[in-house]
Amino acid sequence: MTNMKFIKIFLSLLIFSFITSCDIINPEEDIPAYIEIKEFNYTPEPGGSSSTKITDGWIYVDGEFLGAFNLPRTIPVLRSGEVNIILDAGIKENGIVETPGIYPFYERYATTVTLTPGETVTIQPDTKYDESVAKNVFDENFDDSNLNFSEFEKTDIGAKEGDSGILRLDDEDKPSLSGLSGPILEFPGQGDVAFLELDYKGDVNIFVGVTGYDSFGQDVFTELRYGLNPKEDWNKVYFNFTELMDLLKEQTVDSYRIRIAAQIPLVDGVFIYEEAEVMIDNVKLFVF
Repeated sequence: MTNMKFIKIFLSLLIFSFITSCDIINPEEDIPAYIEIKEFNYTPEPGGSSSTKITDGWIYVDGEFLGAFNLPRTIPVLRSGEVNIILDAGIKENGIVETPGIYPFYERYATTVTLTPGETVTIQPDTKYDESVAKNVFDENFDDSNLNFSEFEKTDIGAKEGDSGILRLDDEDKPSLSGLSGPILEFPGQGDVAFLELDYKGDVNIFVGVTGYDSFGQDVFTELRYGLNPKEDWNKVYFNFTELMDLLKEQTVDSYRIRIAAQIPLVDGVFIYEEAEVMIDNVKLFVF
């Protein structure tokens, strides 16, 4: 009996030790609260375009950065009670999925919500241009009577909004064309940034860059740095022009123009299209 009693006590202690150790190895997990983030609502400036392409939200909760997420998205948060939330509007720089970034010319969205474990709170962020930093040094929407872009014509056929600009190419007289904006005199400050916004579609590739001019009006620098693939439907892109602006300043240019070009491709020495078109709209250059 004594041995049997001892065995029972030993087994009880062993089972208790096993349960306790399991609790240590697998502690009770915290239950997260959930934040559902809708796509950004964008408020255009009075009389301005409603065109935008905000794809991501960069979220901070009580000052802690939680990540950048494609929107809409629901994310778990191990917090409860009242918290402060900040959302930055995110884009794909230069139209490339692998280069997400915060668009510095849109306002941050800030709000306060109460989080409850296991429950979901919904946020509908909104934004607009941040007038304190967004300095618009070029703007062409092709709706005014005077065009500020050479080679482009106005058309309302297939336009993005109102009228849009169109380049008409053909394989005999105009297999390639290059349009230039009016002269721009303002540059971003040292270490600051510049972005070019552009709506576009077209049958052929579009090439985007700048041309710089000296004090005599001579072309001293041209670079078409960015390319856009043909698009049947309208698309929007945000080009980071910061490095191009730095290159321009290194050339000590007095002014510059935005250059947008297109060309019918050649295959075995033959143009693949007899005619082609590219269209653009809402061309805006912002600098700090």
